[in-house]
Amino acid sequence: MRKYIDFNYLDSNIKTGFIKPIDGFLGKYYISRNGDVITVNNKAGHPFYMKNNNRKGYQGIILTYKGEEKTFSVHRLVAMTFIPNPNNYPVVNHKNEIKTDNRVENLEWCSIKYNTNYGTRNARVSKPVAQISKEGVILNIFKSTISAEQFGFTATAISACSRVKNGYS
Repeated sequence: MRKYIDFNYLDSNIKTGFIKPIDGFLGKYYISRNGDVITVNNKAGHPFYMKNNNRKGYQGIILTYKGEEKTFSVHRLVAMTFIPNPNNYPVVNHKNEIKTDNRVENLEWCSIKYNTNYGTRNARVSKPVAQISKEGVILNIFKSTISAEQFGFTATAISACSRVKNGYS
C-alpha cells in the first residue's frame, strides 16, 4: 500500500529544505533529511513515499529515468543531497552503526580506511586465530589475523591453513 503525500506538505518541506530534489532526475524524485525517497511523477498523479529495498543491511532504492533503472543506497543519496563533501571522500559512514538510520545527523563523508576501522566493526568481524602444531597441539591463540601478523604470520598463510582445515584446499 502506497503512502500518498499531500502536495502542500511536499511543497512546504521543499521550501524549508527538509526535502530536496535528487540531483539528475529533473524533479521526479525527492529525498528528505530522514532518508525518505519520494516520487512525484507517477500514474496516480500524487506524490508518495517509495518503499526501500534492503541490500546487505542497507536501504537501497531503484530510480528510473528515461527508461533506465539505477540502484542507489539511500544513505548515499541523503549524503549527496544534504552533506557537503569538500574533501571528496568516497564513503558515507553511519555514525551510530545502524545501517538503516539514514538521517542526515547520523551520516558523515569519510575515507575508506576511516569507515573500515570505525566503531565496533573490527571487534565484530575479528576472529581468534590458533597456532596449531602438525601434531594438533595448540601452541598459541591470537585475537585476530592482525595480531598473528605481529608475530610473523602472514594473512595469506593463515587463510591458506584455514581453507585446508575446512576442506577447501
